[in-house]
Amino acid sequence: MDLFHVLVALEHEGSIKIMRSGKNTDYRTLNANGYWVPTSGGAKLSVPVLVWPTTAEGTALAKHAVDIANQHRATKVSLSQVGGSCWRMGKNIICFDPALHSAALRGHAVTYNTKSMQVEAARVKFLLAAYIVRTVYHAKLSAEAKAWSHVELKKRDMTGSWFSLAQYLTGKKAASTIAAIESGEASIELSGVPTLSLLELKEAVGWANEIGSP
Repeated sequence: MDLFHVLVALEHEGSIKIMRSGKNTDYRTLNANGYWVPTSGGAKLSVPVLVWPTTAEGTALAKHAVDIANQHRATKVSLSQVGGSCWRMGKNIICFDPALHSAALRGHAVTYNTKSMQVEAARVKFLLAAYIVRTVYHAKLSAEAKAWSHVELKKRDMTGSWFSLAQYLTGKKAASTIAAIESGEASIELSGVPTLSLLELKEAVGWANEIGSP
């Protein structure tokens, strides 16, 4: 089970009411718009909760985010964790990206609008596609690798196949994403996926074009 760091407000009025009702694990958690939201059930959030990986680097970044939030918010901000099958990256949780979410640490921000949601969804799909296409290509398009790719997609509630991901890598959205990564505007990291270098990402795009050629 993957665990992620989240920012919580234990002294938030909503958190106090929850604790008085006996549900003391459902504290108010910071979402991508900078609002404190209840997370019971996890799957019905209209705006995803900000998360950080539980790696050493991710923990350090999450603690830094707590410090920033405490400098700007009236309620005390602490670090907690969420995890389980109800939490889906890109749906009800999203990895903190300084370019998109820094304002959310400081207060209510209209940062997670439709455009930024689409940009982040494209980034997630691109990085996952590059990882899967590279793996299948290195396995010489074996049946085992193709079956593995299906499992990886299913784990993330994604439809399609390794071949449709290869086609995606040859399109305009993928080109925009890799340009954003190259310029430093988008993160190259994705939770649950090995981090690929810019060169490796470009190689994946090249192999995708090769796979799609007659």
